[in-house]
Amino acid sequence: MKPLLRSKLFQRQLLAFLGLAFFVMATMGGLAYFRAKATILDRQVEVSALFMSGIERHLLGWLGERKADIKLLAQVLELERSAMDPGLARPRLKAFLAQKPDFVDAFVVDAQGLVVVNKLETSQKRTDLSDRDYVRAALEGKSFASSYFRGRMLGSMVFALSEPIHGPEGRVVAAAVAVFSLDRLVAIVDNAALQDLGAASLLDGEGRIISSTAFRESRRDQDLAKEEPLASQAGRQLALHQGGQGRYVNAQGMAVVGSYSWIESLGLGLVLELSEAEALRPLAALLGFTILFSAIILLILLGMAYYLSARLVAPITSLIEATSGLMAGHYSRPIGLKTGTELDRLVALFDQMAETVMDREAKLRENAARDSLTGLYNHGRVDEFLALEMRRNRRSNGIVSFAMIDIDHFKQVNDNYGHLAGDEVLKGLARILEANVREGDLVGRFGGEEFAVILAASPPEVTRAFCERLRLLVADTVFRFEDLEMRVTVSIGWASARPTIAEAVDLVRWADQALYEAKESGRNAVRGGQASVGNPPGIG
Repeated sequence: MKPLLRSKLFQRQLLAFLGLAFFVMATMGGLAYFRAKATILDRQVEVSALFMSGIERHLLGWLGERKADIKLLAQVLELERSAMDPGLARPRLKAFLAQKPDFVDAFVVDAQGLVVVNKLETSQKRTDLSDRDYVRAALEGKSFASSYFRGRMLGSMVFALSEPIHGPEGRVVAAAVAVFSLDRLVAIVDNAALQDLGAASLLDGEGRIISSTAFRESRRDQDLAKEEPLASQAGRQLALHQGGQGRYVNAQGMAVVGSYSWIESLGLGLVLELSEAEALRPLAALLGFTILFSAIILLILLGMAYYLSARLVAPITSLIEATSGLMAGHYSRPIGLKTGTELDRLVALFDQMAETVMDREAKLRENAARDSLTGLYNHGRVDEFLALEMRRNRRSNGIVSFAMIDIDHFKQVNDNYGHLAGDEVLKGLARILEANVREGDLVGRFGGEEFAVILAASPPEVTRAFCERLRLLVADTVFRFEDLEMRVTVSIGWASARPTIAEAVDLVRWADQALYEAKESGRNAVRGGQASVGNPPGIG
């Protein structure tokens, strides 16, 4: 056995066999683990979305019931014609609040926006609420649900629901208003039965958590700086009033699976986060069992490898000994190594393949940077070239100009003539742009019906003249598709700046603002200017 263990061939075979077995098991186990992990987390994303949708439906359903309550109150006051009579309306308001404990206050506002009836027996003065959106909307004959605000009389964060009250002739004579506390919505979210799986929270329009004691206390103290916006993907997106879902690290540094939604009717965001660790706990237990099972399998494979290697090496060892005995007869002959094998051909084929792959990769990169319809550079490549142009001109402090061209009323072209005709207009405009730029300028399709031109080392007066010439040229061009003849106009916004005072993103933003001004001025127009130190370009 010892001579067998000293055999390098035996050692290498044994190690190779065990290494292969370990690699196969580790690879299969790893793939299975990560596949299971991805499946579990994907499922958790769906679960979080379902939980969040359920809470959102609960919130909206509860809000809908409160809207029905205040509508019924307004209808009762209309039928009794008691809206303006405190003696008749006040008992009705008290009864309403007693039956609807979700509301913390209710009152009637006259046509001038003054509170004429509330739940109090006496009132020193009439509160003027004519500046409140919910009062104005109701007096205009519309139902309204406000976002949360600090109540003047209650001093806490509340929502208001309002309904118009009509007189005998159908004219709005007053408004019924009911108020409920932000804490009521917070309670709905806080009572979501997530237990240890995760947590649900309400966020305000700046991405700050409001379903927390710290937030409500900061509002009572009117110190908004105490609560920072939620430093996570959900907080940032909800601050933009956008919803979504996915995996991310929450504000506490924990990996979570979350879903979030902006509830427009409440002016609040809802975020629900499930713990990744809790979701993967069963998988961790399975992983421990798998490791133990794999260790047992490796021990079995070790015995099999030893047996198979021994059977393979033993005859070879005998052959070596016999050859050594033969060599003792002083018989020898040189052994020549020849390199002319398939490896030489393989190397040559690899070089050819490498060259082919490199050429193909270069073509793929070029095609990926091009718009498939017009053949122009796409948005991403325009951004890259603009940043490159700004860096290239930074040392010489040369002027870089950027123009954005938008086809006016392009949707009407698609609607009136069809998308194929619209595509022909886009391609026609691309050809006009390519034919009229200078060598060194770059033309790209920025997206949809928007195009962009980078004018290298182009001063403002040259850029303005180019844009105006382009505008006139497009207006005079007849675009044809089959038997159709079409005319379009373009609005152009441009901006010029030196790289020492602006970045590429600034130039794009200024050109976009100028384009907006051109459209606002009636379209078929050119707007733009040059930026100076500390000042954006004047639009003109």
